[in-house]
Amino acid sequence: MPKVLGWKIVEIEASSHANHAVVVPRVAESAGLARQRLLEVTLALYSIATEVAEVDEIAMAYEKEMLFIHPSDHPSLTLTSAPLTRTNFLGWSQVIYVLLGVKMKLGFIDGTFPKPTTGSTTFEQWKRVDLMVTSWIWQSISKDLVRFRYLKYAIYG
Repeated sequence: MPKVLGWKIVEIEASSHANHAVVVPRVAESAGLARQRLLEVTLALYSIATEVAEVDEIAMAYEKEMLFIHPSDHPSLTLTSAPLTRTNFLGWSQVIYVLLGVKMKLGFIDGTFPKPTTGSTTFEQWKRVDLMVTSWIWQSISKDLVRFRYLKYAIYG
């Protein structure tokens, strides 16, 4: 194991947009191969950390989009021109699927964007959007079928 003499800053090109600096151990010159390997490991760890940060950014952007309600969206918005009846479920469900997908709200009905824990920073906004999605679905059902309006959340269960 090479003797660590201190620390130094190494500039690396992280992407085409910017260079980043990482701190690596400064080792004795006689430990050339070990030094090179240590630098490679450090750069690999930095690369992994950068990828994790990018994934986190994507997840945060996805969550932000899922919790966004456009100013033109409102609880009495009618998503379909033909409401759900006793005979048109297949066509109606396909239209609802597409329209909720366009609005980035499918996760509220298929469970891929689950309810956060009560008290979390996103819970109130999630609840607000979930109620909006529930309202949109109610607005797209014929009046003789809406007697099941006692659902607590948009997702069944």
